[in-house]
Amino acid sequence: MLHRILVPQPGKLLVLSSTMLARDSVTIEPEALKQGNMSSLGFTSKEQRNLGLLVHLMTSNPKILYAPVGTEVDKVILKANETFAFVGNVTHYAKAWLNISPEIRAYLEEGRLQRRIRWLQQFTADLHKHPEILNVSDSDVLHNFLSGNFSLPNTSVLLQQLDTIDNAACGWVHFMAKVSVDIFKGFPDEESIVNYTLNQAYQDNVTVFASVIFQTNRDGSLPPHVMYKIRQNSSFTEKTNEIRRAYWRPGPNTGGRFYFLYGFVWIQDMMERALINTFVGHDVVEPGNYVQMFPYPCYTRDDFLFVIEHMMPLCMVISWVYSVAMMIQHIVTEKEHRLKEVGMVMKMMGLNNAVHWVAWFITGFVQLSISVTALTAILKYGKVLMHSDVLIIWLFLAIYAVATIMFCFLVSVLYSKAKLASACGGIIYFLSYVPYMYVAIREEVAHDKITAFEKCIASLMSTTAFGLGSKYFALYEVAGVGIQWHTFSQSPVEGDDFNLLLSMMMLIVDAVVYGVLTWYIEAVHPGVPCLCPVGDTCPHALTHW
Repeated sequence: MLHRILVPQPGKLLVLSSTMLARDSVTIEPEALKQGNMSSLGFTSKEQRNLGLLVHLMTSNPKILYAPVGTEVDKVILKANETFAFVGNVTHYAKAWLNISPEIRAYLEEGRLQRRIRWLQQFTADLHKHPEILNVSDSDVLHNFLSGNFSLPNTSVLLQQLDTIDNAACGWVHFMAKVSVDIFKGFPDEESIVNYTLNQAYQDNVTVFASVIFQTNRDGSLPPHVMYKIRQNSSFTEKTNEIRRAYWRPGPNTGGRFYFLYGFVWIQDMMERALINTFVGHDVVEPGNYVQMFPYPCYTRDDFLFVIEHMMPLCMVISWVYSVAMMIQHIVTEKEHRLKEVGMVMKMMGLNNAVHWVAWFITGFVQLSISVTALTAILKYGKVLMHSDVLIIWLFLAIYAVATIMFCFLVSVLYSKAKLASACGGIIYFLSYVPYMYVAIREEVAHDKITAFEKCIASLMSTTAFGLGSKYFALYEVAGVGIQWHTFSQSPVEGDDFNLLLSMMMLIVDAVVYGVLTWYIEAVHPGVPCLCPVGDTCPHALTHW
């Protein structure tokens, strides 16, 4: 990413503002801090995870690569490195403290401090008994010394404070033993940085955190208008294909946090302050860096709606498995007992085979329509799909019920045994939901774009078409508008050319395809010896067509 910064001339003021995370003031518990409890610092669990990532990065030999080396850029990097030099100084002072701490502890435990203070108290009291000595002296130091209050300190409190300081210093030294403060590494050009990152960094056990490439003059100096770019490790930046949600939903967009949580803004701010110091000659301390979230209007967030996208079709499939299995079993039972043969019972009654299927369709639709109506009432008035049009909900479920009935007809002509048909029919019905799971995973996890043609092919399974349609109900409910007559032919997902109308049309196509296959398979393979009269041609014969 390319950044530009105008470096002010001496004597001119530049107001610089960057971005980073600001935290509210917290109360630190001394006892918890003494025990090394991170929760005492007021960090939330999410902030502790981010801090853990930072600790892991710092202990894995991180490097910030820069180019070009051997130019005026070195001065900027030297100034930017002062932060890490300060960390090194803190480590040095912590080690020095640990060296003198035993002497201070022994001094307190042996009581020498108390004896010195008692001597001072006695000496002061003796001088106050002879004011003539004080009057002949005009020394302010002596008067201030005698007016001081020398009280005996609480040794246990001092030792406790000493323990806290020792623990902090020891912990700091132990942690910094694994951290390298030599974080910058120079290269002649950007190409060398890329080659090192790809080919040599792993062998050197180096974690390339980021790289900074400056544009310099031919003589190696920096122009007044400095231009540089930051190339950060992709693990610490936003994925460019996930910058924005594929579909709109109410609520603030909290994207872009990687930039100020994982170092990008920190590097930018560090470089800008170093550049200004290099050109102007004084440190830029203010303004500080913080993030202020932009306020968002009031909205309703219902996390349950995110579950409906997958749970609604799955629950429908599971809830209708028994109905599907029983319908298949009853249809095959008639065939198994030879109750519907064209040449026997039905022809004797003067009826053809189509009447048999129409009767079963009416029976099945009446049964499922009761379930469809109840589900519509529950979804609409149970505030699950409260924004969607109730007629669209009922129509969608009714069309799915029709496709399910035709699916039962198709499976029933494949078997001659009722029990076997019932068991296999339920399994096949449930497995037909698998294509929808595949499409959903590719779209939501892998972020692949599935075309409408591919979805239509997958929708040849009625449960898959139903799952895709349920997804649009959920997305529109999340947006707070629901499916309406003017939106059911549109998709709320950007770049998606599939919609609820196509899903319903595919359910109708499924019903027609299942019906045609039922008619043909029953004619070709009736499940019993062909009862065609002599001279007639069975449907599977070529002469029949």
